[in-house]
Amino acid sequence: MTAEALSATLFGPEDLRMVRRSLPDVAPGMVRVRMRAGGICGSDLHYFRHARTGDFVVTSPLTLGHEVAGEVEAVGDGVCSAPTGLTHS
Repeated sequence: MTAEALSATLFGPEDLRMVRRSLPDVAPGMVRVRMRAGGICGSDLHYFRHARTGDFVVTSPLTLGHEVAGEVEAVGDGVCSAPTGLTHS
């Protein structure tokens, strides 16, 4: 069974869609974090309203959100330890 997740993806000004995406296998040295909560920032609002912020213009679908918390779901080979409980990135 392929793991999937929903992604808040911006396609243009005020065109935000929830897109189901397949998740890749967990690669060696990596961990997968299941997101439990997320927020948006001022830049995300500019992207949503205008599909741009500063000099950066959205020209292809863009996944918004980078202020998230979650739980470690899977650990790849070679990872000797991973945080437990909620993590923040």
